[in-house]
Amino acid sequence: MKRQHIIVIADMHVGSTVGLWPREGAPIEGGGMYMPNRPQVWLAERWLDMLETVSALRPKPTLILNGDITQGVNARDGQIVGATLQPQLEAAYQMLEPLKRISQAIYVIRGSEYHDGKAGESVEGLAGRLGAVTEEATGQSSVWELFCAVDGHVAHFSHHIGVSSVPWYEATVPLRNTLMQLAELAREYGVKAPQVRLVVRSHRHRFIHVNTGEVQVVTTPAWQLLTAYAYRKGNYQLPHIGWLLVTIEDGEIWVRPQRYRLPLPHIEGGE
Repeated sequence: MKRQHIIVIADMHVGSTVGLWPREGAPIEGGGMYMPNRPQVWLAERWLDMLETVSALRPKPTLILNGDITQGVNARDGQIVGATLQPQLEAAYQMLEPLKRISQAIYVIRGSEYHDGKAGESVEGLAGRLGAVTEEATGQSSVWELFCAVDGHVAHFSHHIGVSSVPWYEATVPLRNTLMQLAELAREYGVKAPQVRLVVRSHRHRFIHVNTGEVQVVTTPAWQLLTAYAYRKGNYQLPHIGWLLVTIEDGEIWVRPQRYRLPLPHIEGGE
């Protein structure tokens, strides 16, 4: 069977001072330029590494942007680049435009309204500018969920997923939610229910992969380092930085996380 590649990128949080920003800088309100800080430079260099890897894939991949592309502008957020949304959207397009050229199709999934705006209004225009596939029912370029055919099976993409702050329960939540989803589909549609074999979620900023043999459940890495909110929670779960490569061939679905190890913490007084 023909090989398929799906690239999943999520939780970019462009506009967060600990999220992605173009390596060469991007314009902000008032005509100035914001240059990335040191954490953003580190992230941008990994982003360039990702672009190099994706550009070598054959055939060209399908790109899924699985929510929280921008950080958004919220009064409670003290870690944002400027106080207006448009620079974030322009910077996001600047980073995503190379992927537009090397992907055969783009789908944009809406993230949380705190980041992507009410009903995804912040990313709808960006999705259209990227040439994202439009939803037949609404004509919109961004969607809350996507059922996608993959070599005779179905993959389901959506941003939101429950979380657990206890490490040994991290895999429990996505598997539980998936089994509930499959039960709901079967109850509603019976034998006509989509035969979902891959479920992809984001939001958690941590990679988890559960394979039951019947269905695979994955949560994706992210592109945002520890935030003030994460520090305030106090459970010290480090984010996983990177992206997801899904390859489908001969009826098999292969999930390969592409992760980048975080920089070592600075030890004051150490060598």
